[in-house]
Amino acid sequence: MDEEDDPVVDEVDVFLSKELMENLYLFQHPMRPANKPYTNYRHLSSRIKPKQKKFELDIAVDTNTSCYAHSKGEQIALNVDGTENDDEPLFKSNLMDKQTLSSTDATPVTSRYAVGVMKEGELHLTPVSNIVQFRPSFNYLDQADAKMKKKTDKENGEGDASQDEMEKEEEQKTIKVQFVRQESDIAKARREASYAFHVQKLEQEAWVPGCYIDIDDPRSSKEKEGLLCTAVDHEISQLSMLPKDYLTKLIPESKADDSAKAQMPNNVLSITQLQSMPLANQVRALLTNAKVMKFSQLLQYLSSSFDANNVLKPLQQVAYLVQGCWVVKSEVLYPKDTSSPNTGVPAEILCRGRDYLMWKFNQNRCVVRKEIASTVKLLSEDVKEILEQMARPKVNQGWEFREEYDHAFVKRYPEIVQRQEFFWNALYQELSKVLKIPEEKKRSKKKDGPEIVEVVTGPERVKAARKRSRSICHSPTKPNQAKSQDKSEEMERNPRLSADNIPDASQQDDSLNSSNHVQTAQETNKDGNGISANHQEFDSQTEELKKLLRTVIREQFDEHFVMGVSDLRRVFSVKLMELPHKSFLSMGITDRVFEEAALDIGARVLDLPWPPDNSCEKKKLFALTEGKDIYSKYRAELLRLFTEGFRHKRTLLIDQIKTLEEEPLTKHERDKIVKSMCVNKTPYWYLKGTMPTS
Repeated sequence: MDEEDDPVVDEVDVFLSKELMENLYLFQHPMRPANKPYTNYRHLSSRIKPKQKKFELDIAVDTNTSCYAHSKGEQIALNVDGTENDDEPLFKSNLMDKQTLSSTDATPVTSRYAVGVMKEGELHLTPVSNIVQFRPSFNYLDQADAKMKKKTDKENGEGDASQDEMEKEEEQKTIKVQFVRQESDIAKARREASYAFHVQKLEQEAWVPGCYIDIDDPRSSKEKEGLLCTAVDHEISQLSMLPKDYLTKLIPESKADDSAKAQMPNNVLSITQLQSMPLANQVRALLTNAKVMKFSQLLQYLSSSFDANNVLKPLQQVAYLVQGCWVVKSEVLYPKDTSSPNTGVPAEILCRGRDYLMWKFNQNRCVVRKEIASTVKLLSEDVKEILEQMARPKVNQGWEFREEYDHAFVKRYPEIVQRQEFFWNALYQELSKVLKIPEEKKRSKKKDGPEIVEVVTGPERVKAARKRSRSICHSPTKPNQAKSQDKSEEMERNPRLSADNIPDASQQDDSLNSSNHVQTAQETNKDGNGISANHQEFDSQTEELKKLLRTVIREQFDEHFVMGVSDLRRVFSVKLMELPHKSFLSMGITDRVFEEAALDIGARVLDLPWPPDNSCEKKKLFALTEGKDIYSKYRAELLRLFTEGFRHKRTLLIDQIKTLEEEPLTKHERDKIVKSMCVNKTPYWYLKGTMPTS
């Protein structure tokens, strides 16, 4: 359209006033006719809850009009106040002579609303803090019902005792001393997640009396002057954005209302919506909805343009391999700092219990619900929900894994299967310590399962490798024959391994540290039994392993600062899930290797006093105070304090930090330093690793 067809009629200067923007509210009365505003009625009192931005107004009711029913007004006042009421009556004139208006939020977003005032050809805008709507409140009816119930109980004889009888009962009444039981973390989380607790928190905020000023009052006119901008001489420089961007900023595009869309079940995912996501998001969405899927099923839902090998990488980031199928990770379903919707149990405890259940399904097709609940220490509601995600009830056998064993995937991707087995071995060692599970060196599936699987820990593999190496060294059998015998024995012990993927004894020895391996090779050469070891290849693998260990451990110390060997082993096993398969990484690694790697990066072993009668197992702890931030000296001072005592009050820790401050730190920074090194068990703080975290 040409400018001649749409000429500019007028130009108005716009000013932004910020004097009242924090306390400017827009009141709406949706149930009141526009021609009968409440401004014509007398306002008796007003109240406000500043944090909730909630208001109440008491409006006088005209009792002299012909539309007012005096008999009903007297009856309501009598029911509410009663005839014998020690408290201040609500209706002092013995008539219902007032009504209360209570506010609710009209809209959750008020950033695009403002109040405008035109003065001398200038538009002055003030942003609105909140928009509320007033409706009549009938809380007085609840008071009337409560008085009526009390009166009925009294007539039934529940409150007819005389004053003398009451005094005698008070004299003869036995005083019982009650000791309040300490509330557990689970019970506290459930209580705080309840609706009653939420209402109680809202009711705890006290009402602040307000003063209503009429619109024609001079004080009201003076307050309105705050809507005008006083700095009219200050001009904003020329806008640099394009007209289209300016309009978009001025009037943002309205987002689509989700409530207007057709509601779909929680476990249903739109294929159209799925195909618009990246590959990683598609895999995550499918596993989150299905919980358990075979790899072939997953490929059917994904686009045919994705190669199977490309799908495996994002798949291993969000799921674990169980019975040859893929089960979504616990951290995906229960993110950090969340809790159970059923019981309020923290996500960390839920993830631990669900991981143990997945490990159990890796050993057996069926599990018993009571055994799982007694081990993971979860409530029945949470155990049932977790079981329903990956299993179904089976008569006389408990709960059976939902999907059949996927032989096709196990046969096609043996490296991934072996990597997952290594992960489950490492995870079980951690779970057995936290859940205090009796150690079981060998476990097998039930007879009706598809196959027998033995789980052998890393140290056992090391011992077996040494034993086979010595037997080969002192045996007259030729090396090739000895290796073939070892392979046949391994196949008899574990049918899931084929003759092609069973590692030789020399390959298994790669998991040992360099000193043990070189010593074994030297003894073999002295005896002249024909075992050759490629020292250069081994040295390169060992150095690569140590380098990877140091890198991973350094990254973890930059975040946690105090860790044990079990913590280092756990994070390293998770890191292996992201790396290509290597034979020397799939074997067990001794604790000494982790300790040496921690010392290599500058960490030191802590000599600490441990809390007495502590459920946390005493272990060797390492600390690295040198981090990427500027708080190293404060962490070192906290470590010094814990070498003198196993627990301290928070005030002592904060005061010690303040003594080292060259420039004052904020409260948030001090709390961050304390929480990075310590764990709280009210009312004391303990060094991480010396007390259980849950």
